[in-house]
Amino acid sequence: MPFARAAARAMMPRLVSYGWSSSRIVGWLGLHAATYRRATMLRDIRKFTNLVKFSPKVIKAVSDKPLSRSLIIEHDLNRPRNYRVYAQAKYTDLETGKVSYRHLSFYDDTLRSKEGWGEEFERAKQEAEYLPAFSISDVTVLAVEHNRGLPY
Repeated sequence: MPFARAAARAMMPRLVSYGWSSSRIVGWLGLHAATYRRATMLRDIRKFTNLVKFSPKVIKAVSDKPLSRSLIIEHDLNRPRNYRVYAQAKYTDLETGKVSYRHLSFYDDTLRSKEGWGEEFERAKQEAEYLPAFSISDVTVLAVEHNRGLPY
């Protein structure tokens, strides 16, 4: 079951970007043996649909002002935190100088600007000595989810 969900989640962004409906995605995944509990599948599809729909708007938003509510996805988060931020960061290996870009997500309780979230992530990870052999920079916020029912 965990393998089927991992495989399905890897395929979902592309299927959602094709404009497929939830039922078509569920059917297609069923034909390719990547099925799991239907309610969980629908929640995952809804999440990827929102990310595909809101990410271009968030990327184009002004980076030094707090994001407006119209750009934030309302979602039931698994943790009792106000926001979940999806971003991409530049990781530089301090020994070899090799640069790679990685997707990341983190939780926060404060509504910030895109720059603010990027700076906060970099500061928090440097304090925690997160991956000490790497330098983290150029954090680009891709999407933000708000925990439904909690204040902004």
